This record gives sequence, C-alpha cells and structure tokens, in this order.
Amino acid sequence: MHQTLLVTLLDDVAMSAESATAGYQESLDHLPGGALLGAAAAGGYGDRAWDLFHSGELRFGPGYPLSPSGLPTLPVPLAFHRPKLSSDHQVFNLSRDRPQGVQLEQLRRGFMDRDCNLVQVEHQASLRTALGADGRARDAFLFPLDALRAGTRFAARIWSGHQDLLDRAVQALLGEIRLGRSRNTEFGRARVELSPELDAEMDRLMETGKGNGNARIYFMSDAALRDPSTGALLLWPEAAALGLEAASPDPQYSFIRTRCYSHFNGFRQRPELERQVIRAGSVLALVGDLPADVLAGGIGEDRARGLGQVLVNPWFLEPRSLKLVPAGRQVVQQVAMPKGPVGAWLTRKLRERGLDERAYRLGREWAQELSRWGRPMRAQWGEVRTLAGRIPQTAELRTALFDSEKGYLATGVGKLRARWGASRGGETLAQAFERMFERGASDLPDPWLARAVQVAASRMARLAARDRGNRGEA
Repeated sequence: MHQTLLVTLLDDVAMSAESATAGYQESLDHLPGGALLGAAAAGGYGDRAWDLFHSGELRFGPGYPLSPSGLPTLPVPLAFHRPKLSSDHQVFNLSRDRPQGVQLEQLRRGFMDRDCNLVQVEHQASLRTALGADGRARDAFLFPLDALRAGTRFAARIWSGHQDLLDRAVQALLGEIRLGRSRNTEFGRARVELSPELDAEMDRLMETGKGNGNARIYFMSDAALRDPSTGALLLWPEAAALGLEAASPDPQYSFIRTRCYSHFNGFRQRPELERQVIRAGSVLALVGDLPADVLAGGIGEDRARGLGQVLVNPWFLEPRSLKLVPAGRQVVQQVAMPKGPVGAWLTRKLRERGLDERAYRLGREWAQELSRWGRPMRAQWGEVRTLAGRIPQTAELRTALFDSEKGYLATGVGKLRARWGASRGGETLAQAFERMFERGASDLPDPWLARAVQVAASRMARLAARDRGNRGEA
C-alpha cells in the first residue's frame, strides 16, 4: 500500500549534499526520505511512535521534482549517454548496447518523466553570515548557501504494509512542514497535500518491462548495502547482498556511482557517522532475468528513510536509445509588481537574482566540462578564484587571466604549465577555459561573469583537493 504526496516549497529549502561544515554547501536536487520522516515525526510523534518511525514498517521515499507539465519524475539513469557537442536530443542506453564511432558523455544530473522530458531543478545561491552570542554578525564568518528555489514542486511516495500506519503518517505530514537547514529562520517552509492524480502517474512512471533475458536493476533512490558475511559496506552491489541467486552482476553494462554524507541528529545537535551509499540513478546489469516484483520491498539498510528503492527492468531501460528533450521551468504563480520606487527596487532585485542564478549555473557547467581535461593543483584554481573576486570587470579579468604576456595562465602557473597545457581533442585546458570565458562574456554583464569564474574555480579546486586526497598525497 502506498500514498503519493505533493510537496510545494513555500520558501527556499537548503538540503546539503555533503556533510562538510566549511566551504561551499551544494544542495541536493531532491528531498531525502529521511527529511520527510523527520517532518512526520515532528508532527506525529506520540502514540505508536515505535511502529511509525522506528520499526521500518513505513518507508518514506524521496521527493523528486515535477516536470513543467506536472508529471512526476525519476533520476536519469547513469547508463544514459549523449553524443558530445551535439544538439540532437538522442541518448543511448549503454546498459543494453554501446554504439561505435560516437564520442559520448554521461548524463549525471537531472530527472525524466513518462514523456521523456529532461527536468533540471533550479537552485538559489546566497551569502549568509553566522551570528554571535550577542546577536551580531561574527567577523570572518561569511558563508555561501545553496538552496532549492521556492515554488518548486515535488512528488514523494510513502509505502507501508499496514493501512492504519500509512494513514497516520500521511496525516502527520499534511499541511505546512519545515525541511532542511536553517528551517527555524527564513528557510524550509513547505506545504504537503494528497494527490491521487500523482499517485496514478507515479504508477505509470514505474512500469516495468520484460527484461529481454538479462535483467537491469535501476536504483530509484540511494542504497546502503552491506556484505551479509562480513558486515562491511558495499559500494558495488553483489548478488548475496541483494538476496539474489538466479542472476549475477555484469560489470560491463553496469553504471554505479557513490556519494557519502552524514545525517544531522537534531536531538544530539551533531552529525552522525558518515554513510557511504550507491547513488540514485545507478544501473546494475545482471546475467539472467528476474521477476519484476522480486525486490519490491527494497534492498539494503535504512529503507525507512527511503534508501534502497529499486525497479527491476523499468520501461526506460528497455530500448537501446530514446529521445530525452530538455523541459522548461516549473510554472510558479506570479503576483503583480507594485508601482513606484518599491516596484523599481523589486524589479532590479529580481534582475540581479536572475543574473546570480545564470552565473552560478554557468560556472557549474564550466567546471563539469573542464574536469575532463585534468585538474591542476588546488592553489592554481584558488588563484583564479582570487583574481575573479578582485577584478569584476570582464575586460580587465580577461587580460589578467589569458593575456599572452602578463596573464596568469601564461606567466603565473609555474611548474604546472604542463597540466594547463593538457590537450583533449586538439584543445588545451587553458584554451578551453578561455573559449568558455569568451562565450560567457556575450551573455553575462559585469560583475556576473567574474562570479561564474569564481564558481567554476571553486568547484575545480575542490575536485583537485579530492583527487589529491585519493592519491594519498600530503
């Protein structure tokens, strides 16, 4: 038995993707099931609390965004790849077949609905300052905060084998709830409603196919698996951990990614131990077929928080390729702009907010593409970020970065010049960065192009630091 809920964000909601307490905090693109479980416990913790929130009889699934047409979505499978530098919307399902003679890139973000629309979630970035005991801003405690934008709608499903428990959990969630970070201040308000229409559409989205002889397991949510014999965490799904005997994993056609995070315990006021999970959207290929309902109850640990929800042979992993068309924005109800000085001020602020979002989104796109060339040291990207923060004017920043005689990439990178000169497809990392900068200069005015450079440099510095840590360097 299940119910599907419509969750509408009344305020921006910050759902931190990582457990770090310093630096830039990127938000998840969805509402974790654990956040909905916590909101239900806050509104209905009392009689039968153990059965509702601790026994595992209820499973609070994650909330995924609605498409602009109001349809529920699921994370894009990591098996989906598209041709590089192509305007065509065709994507290839590499869990079934690998086309020859085509250079492909993986779709690592986004959601898809039943009509094969590709949905991206809008974020809102802002700067915040920590407060001291006296209520005043603390020196040197300015930090950026990324959040899901107010007005965004999500569909979340709750499962239970007991109708009475399901009804009580739904009633505890209906109405206004609070989610995410800073939810006791200006963030986190959301409205929850029942939606029978979404429930029917979710069933349609989760339809399964025949498998064609070899099963494909799609991770609809993150999954935490353990080796049943040793108790060790598993970041590669094994048949024993899935409770399967009739099929074995096929690494050649599987696409698995992982992430790590820590739950924040509100009672103890500190993070719990770090958890490593297989990311939603991962695809596990099996040699041999499986019944569609064999894993209907989920896999692994923490299923009450929505982890371990999987689909066996979903319809979208049956074809070898399909068309995945980018969708527009969700429609958010607008109000009339007041006239006079207040209206002019609001209009200016809305324009600046739109430019902030474009700069942030552009910087993320740059970092995603630049990461394919290799990653110079963290200090190099840190200097690029410092230059962009000190020189907001596009023309001066172009000279400071790319000038052949006095630009930083020509004279300041020192012994790491070879890394900036790493070639890919006949283009070096430095040339690719300059190409993106010139393209952005035609779209973003001062100082927002410099902000895009800061976002890209910050993300690249973090990736470089992570690579260095994985290699075990001091």
